[in-house]
Amino acid sequence: MKFFFLLISTILSIELILFLNFIEKCKYFLNLIKKNNKLFIFKKSSDYWKQKLILIIALKVIKLGIILLALIILIVVPFFIINFFDERFIDLVFSIIGIFEIIIISLIYILLRNKFVQK
Repeated sequence: MKFFFLLISTILSIELILFLNFIEKCKYFLNLIKKNNKLFIFKKSSDYWKQKLILIIALKVIKLGIILLALIILIVVPFFIINFFDERFIDLVFSIIGIFEIIIISLIYILLRNKFVQK
């Protein structure tokens, strides 16, 4: 029964990751941080414009950081909902066997999903 719960929660989390474009948002977040770091190296622009750009990028990073935090919480929710019904479920999720099962379930599900679902 625990394997079934693990299967359902893993598939729900993967679907949330794909539906909410979590990976693209993470890439954009890292791109903003790289862009901010490049401003410090760029010698040709004045400090005034660097301050303006850093402020704009910092606000985008804060906004996207809050969105990513909310998405992470939403992605983990299926595991906590199942833990509400079976209190030892989280012990399975964080055990080595549970992590290995989640990885295997994720890989198989993504391969099957890519094979049968057209983009």
